[in-house]
Amino acid sequence: MNYRLSTLLPKADHSSDITEVVDLDMADPISQIIIELGVTNVGDVALAHAIASLAKIEIVDGSDVLFSLSGYEAEAVDIYHNGGIRSNWNPYLDTLTVQRFLGINFGRHLWDPLLAFDPTKFRNPQLKLTLEIGAGGNSSTPNSLQVWAALFDEKDISPVGFLTHKEIKDYVMQASGHEYTDLPTDYTYRKLLIRNLEAGTEPCVNIGTV
Repeated sequence: MNYRLSTLLPKADHSSDITEVVDLDMADPISQIIIELGVTNVGDVALAHAIASLAKIEIVDGSDVLFSLSGYEAEAVDIYHNGGIRSNWNPYLDTLTVQRFLGINFGRHLWDPLLAFDPTKFRNPQLKLTLEIGAGGNSSTPNSLQVWAALFDEKDISPVGFLTHKEIKDYVMQASGHEYTDLPTDYTYRKLLIRNLEAGTEPCVNIGTV
């Protein structure tokens, strides 16, 4: 069998803020990590998009940060990467659970033999998922997490690296003026994405020039 889907984190419900830490200690290269966020609604008034409950997604190797985005950001880059939104379940109604699926894509496409995450190249790789209970959905409690990995199994590959995303800068926008940002030079850039979030306002209203 060339490929397999493995459970990294069985479904677990949480009623208070938590950071789930998942050891990436398998010997097989990972093509993609798939995360399911469940947000159970309390009442019928939405506070925010359900993905707001997933405050941070990180892949670390000791003190080295290999991937770091919020749930909003990670879902956005997953949509850009795949050219569409994953299948989700979005009932913003009392007692029902919103289910959001998002992927961390290490290759140019699923089962890319050239680019994949090889855990054996690191000393202690871990996936960290930080939940902010009630931040998304309708005053949601509990929240749940479940994680899978798409692994190369008997297929022998030698990836030269993997695709990653990191936040370069986060700042509070001002009413006028320009914000200049120095770009790190230690990696080759594939794309730059600008995130501007103001509830009820389109990004193009706040950003006049790039």
